[in-house]
Amino acid sequence: MLASWVEQHPEFVTSTLEAGMKLGDDVRGTDAAVWLRAAVGAQTGGLRRVAPVLAVEVAGLEEERALREKVAWYLDHGVAVVWLVLPESREVVVLDRHGELRLAAGQQLPAAEELPGLTPDVDRFFSQLR
Repeated sequence: MLASWVEQHPEFVTSTLEAGMKLGDDVRGTDAAVWLRAAVGAQTGGLRRVAPVLAVEVAGLEEERALREKVAWYLDHGVAVVWLVLPESREVVVLDRHGELRLAAGQQLPAAEELPGLTPDVDRFFSQLR
């Protein structure tokens, strides 16, 4: 989903599978992330040292509560939007500096000013679970 959106928005780049970043003295890896291309520069194979615009975490072995600690870290380090994808309940929680919104099947993620046109349906996150 993010890759197809980035194809339409070449001013962004995306990474998945523990997309690594070093912000301040801390290193974190997120399940997926979107960065402004101009902010990250050329890919060096190392950790990104700029906060992504979007960080995505998928609940698996880590419960939602544990992931919320990561969310707080992301927001404190300049990430604009975080999506928590919750396969068990088939919900997506959208978090930013203004608060959070929990969305379920049949709903659409709201547009974020920093991510034009990225408003997927919640159902799209769980299409392989049907």
